[in-house]
Amino acid sequence: MDESNDEYLYDDAVSVEELVEIESEGGDISKTGLVVKDETSDVMWLESGNDEESWIHITARHIIGTDLDDEGGTSFWPLGQKVKGRPLPDTLDQYEVRELIYQAVKNGERTPQGEKWKYYFKPTEQGYPDSGISGMRVYVFPSGKIETSYPMSGSAHTKWANGEWVE
Repeated sequence: MDESNDEYLYDDAVSVEELVEIESEGGDISKTGLVVKDETSDVMWLESGNDEESWIHITARHIIGTDLDDEGGTSFWPLGQKVKGRPLPDTLDQYEVRELIYQAVKNGERTPQGEKWKYYFKPTEQGYPDSGISGMRVYVFPSGKIETSYPMSGSAHTKWANGEWVE
């Protein structure tokens, strides 16, 4: 790993052996931008991914809003972007979103969700008072690869559901 990359978030507690294990779990360490141990010492990672999972999915669905449908809903990270013609709050940047995902896995409340794990984290109470996000969620596959993350509540929280903005 190139530690000079300041965009890469890694936990010093993760050993070289554990990085190698990511590959054995089907991960691609060359496409990984975040590696962290949770409170149980399980290693979790965020890859670039695709439309269905990881960073590409998070960006498409929860930042720029290109992966929306008229059924169900989605929440948006507040990066000052415009989605469906609506300007969203500007309290975070993409690096800070990844940092919140890192903190959620490292310090959040972990509970099972079927075969996956879900983490709940409260940014405004845990050192990110200006984020505008008071609650967020991260979902992780059994392998340790991060599937998705989105905000759930807060002053900068916005949600699209069933083809319209939820107020």
